[in-house]
Amino acid sequence: MYWNCINLETAPELPASRMFDACYYGMFMSCTKLNYIKCLATSSNNNNVTTSWVNGVARTGMFIKHPNMTRWSIGVNGIPTNWTIENAPQ
Repeated sequence: MYWNCINLETAPELPASRMFDACYYGMFMSCTKLNYIKCLATSSNNNNVTTSWVNGVARTGMFIKHPNMTRWSIGVNGIPTNWTIENAPQ
């Protein structure tokens, strides 16, 4: 969706509570200035949902997640390495 959008710094809020097959696959790949994502998902079916979705984003940034979501990995398929993680207020 935003692949290679080199001027994107803040992702649009991702309010969906459930992530399905490949729904965010490669979404922010090569968005080199992206440094803020708010994803409010509380569950995922784990079928390539976020494969490479943050590959090539800014080295540091802020990731806001739903406090009930415990299945995030760290890296290009989850929350970017070196980013600060905070829970969204409920």
